[in-house]
Amino acid sequence: MHTAFAQLQNNNWVFGNQGGFSFGPSGIKTYNTNIFCDENGASVSDRKTGKLLFYTDGVDVFDSTFTRMPNGKYVGYDIVHSSAQGSLIVPFSTDTNKYYLFTLEEWSTPQSYLRYSVIDMKLNGGNGDVVPGQKAIIIDSNLTEALTAINSCSQTWIATIKKGTNDFSLIRITDAGIDPVRVVSPKSYPFAGKGLIIARFSPDVRK
Repeated sequence: MHTAFAQLQNNNWVFGNQGGFSFGPSGIKTYNTNIFCDENGASVSDRKTGKLLFYTDGVDVFDSTFTRMPNGKYVGYDIVHSSAQGSLIVPFSTDTNKYYLFTLEEWSTPQSYLRYSVIDMKLNGGNGDVVPGQKAIIIDSNLTEALTAINSCSQTWIATIKKGTNDFSLIRITDAGIDPVRVVSPKSYPFAGKGLIIARFSPDVRK
């Protein structure tokens, strides 16, 4: 699943076996993509026009021409494409051309890393590409398949859950970038035995 915080960024849904939907004033349109995944698909559209910008299967990232970006191979390593919330796209607050792409491995991998890459839509002739040196950077490990985000108080918070614990690990994204300090928040219900978890924030950000 992906999270975005503007009016038209969710106009395209890309998922499954080459599946794609576009939601617009004239109704819903379907199209084929290069995505093959049981889970772990994410896409983002232009926040003003609703045009598809790019999408991912949790391993590679593709542009709006359905071509893998030149530097788009292995932004993540969920090779079996089955991490429940394994991809997440978050826009930069200071640059409308840039996006964070977070990827999370399937729970049974030894380390189940959380990684991020930076996508700049000004690269590759305006079709976008992964910024050199800002690809598949590991920022956490030993995680379940829960990965979600919320925008609150002009900041974005990424939430993951450590395997075998009752702890949410919260990552703050500010205008300066990804905060290296983690906020750990215990949850009140028992943890899942294998890490097969999906998480969402409530709209009022209280739960």
